[in-house]
Amino acid sequence: MSYEISQVDIWAGTIEDRSGGAARVLKCLSQAGADLEFVIGRPTPDEPGKGILYVSPLTSDGQRRAAEAAGLRRSGIHVLRVTGPDRPGLVADTTLALAEQGVNLGGLTSAVLAGQVVLYLRFNTRHAMQRGREILERHLYE
Repeated sequence: MSYEISQVDIWAGTIEDRSGGAARVLKCLSQAGADLEFVIGRPTPDEPGKGILYVSPLTSDGQRRAAEAAGLRRSGIHVLRVTGPDRPGLVADTTLALAEQGVNLGGLTSAVLAGQVVLYLRFNTRHAMQRGREILERHLYE
């Protein structure tokens, strides 16, 4: 089976947790030509009335400038994106392969569309991400 594993930059920023809070930022990115594959918005538990928005990818300087103007910054979060054919148990097997080698995940997002899976795996450190990539390359290509 053919899987693609890539490191991605996640951009994040605080938004107003009200109607249009995320839309304002997403419109700026869209106008700059961003074709986002990853968008998560959620309220912040520490700041009532605020939320946090995570997006990826931003592929040009213009898109990155638009993100910064809208209040987003490169997050520094260590993330691998895995895409390829889905199969039953894939996410469980993948996370177990990491766990068995002592690699902890700081977060996980997964979706399947038309038989193709996309996983975003967050690691707590750059070293853990690099180790995770080595494990996944062996695990997914067996």
